[in-house]
Amino acid sequence: ESQQYQFRVGECERFSAGVRFDISNGGSLRSKFIQGMGFITGIYEGNITPRIASKVGIMRLDKVGKINNGLNKYIVTLNDNRKWVIYSQVEDFRQVDPNSCVAGSQAGSGVIVQIAKLPPNSNDNCYDNVAGCYPTDMKISSSIDESSNSAQYSFNYITEGSSFSGKTVIWSLPHQYKSFDDETKRSDMNLQLDATVSGVMRAICTNKLTMRENLPDKSLAFDPWNENGGFKGYSQNALNLIREVCNREINGFDVCNASNTDSMYTAGKIVDKGAYLLFTAAFVINDDNLARVQLKKMKNAMARFIENKQQCPLIYDTNWKGLVSNAGLDGNFYKDFGNTFYNDHHFHYGYHI
Repeated sequence: ESQQYQFRVGECERFSAGVRFDISNGGSLRSKFIQGMGFITGIYEGNITPRIASKVGIMRLDKVGKINNGLNKYIVTLNDNRKWVIYSQVEDFRQVDPNSCVAGSQAGSGVIVQIAKLPPNSNDNCYDNVAGCYPTDMKISSSIDESSNSAQYSFNYITEGSSFSGKTVIWSLPHQYKSFDDETKRSDMNLQLDATVSGVMRAICTNKLTMRENLPDKSLAFDPWNENGGFKGYSQNALNLIREVCNREINGFDVCNASNTDSMYTAGKIVDKGAYLLFTAAFVINDDNLARVQLKKMKNAMARFIENKQQCPLIYDTNWKGLVSNAGLDGNFYKDFGNTFYNDHHFHYGYHI
C-alpha cells in the first residue's frame, strides 16, 4: 500500500552523510554513506516493509541460510548475470515481480538490510565474516616521523552493528593500497572491483586503513631542483633575466586593484601571481627593497578578502554547510564559474591560500 513519506538528507560530515525516509504510519528507513564503505546498509524501524529493486531486473533470488552471527543470507542474480548478496534479519525475502523482492512482513525495530556486489570469480561466502557491521562515519589521523622523513595517515571508521570478525569491509583505491602498512596489508580480503573512475579497488576487512608515505626531500620547494642532487640554484644569466622581469612586473602590476573583481576564481589567480612575484623578489633575486614594495601591495590585496569586502563576498550556506560566493544567488550558476554551486572550490580558494 502506498504511503506518503518524507525524504531528508542530513548528518553531513567531512566524509559521510545520512539519508532518511519517514513514512506516514510511523515507519522509517535510514542509511549512512561513507567513503569506502563495502555494504549499502539500511536500518528499518516500525511499520515499514523492506523492498529491494533493480532496474537491471532480477533473474533469481536464492536464500542461502544463516551465517555465523545469525543474519539471513540471500544471493540475488540480476539479468546481467552479476550477483549481489543480501544480509538481514528478514526471514522471508521473496521475488514479487521481475525487478524487485520484498520482505514478507514489516520490519519491526532495528532491522538491517545489507547489500554488496559480489566481485567476479569470488566465493559467495566472501563477505560472511564482515556482514552485520557497517561504518557510520570516518575520521582522519596522521603523524610524521622526522627520523625517516616519512608520514602515515589513517582512515578510522566508526562502526555500528556486529560481525563475526568484529570488523567491516572497506574498499580501497590504488593509491591507498600501494602505500598500506603491514597490518592493513594483512587484512586484504583478496577481492577486487572496478571503481567508476579510480581503477581497481581492493576489499579490506578492517575498521582502519593506514597508509605510509615517504616525504619529499626537504630541499624541494619552488626553486629549480634535481632529483639526484637536490637544489641547484640559478645560472647568472637566468638571475639577470629574472631580476629584469621581476622589477618590471612589480613596478607595473597593481595586484590590489587588479584583484578587485566579482570572482573569487579570477581574483585568486591574480593574487597568486602577486605572491609568486613576492617570493621571487625576496628569495630568488634577494632584493629587499623590491620585496617590501610587493609585500605592501599584497597586504592591501589580501586585506580585502580577509575582511570579506570583495565585490561578491563569501557567505555561509546553511543547507550544505559551506562557504560560497554570493555571485550566483540570483540562480545563474555561470557566475563566478559556479562557485556558489560548489564548483572548483579546491582551486578557487587554493589560489588565495
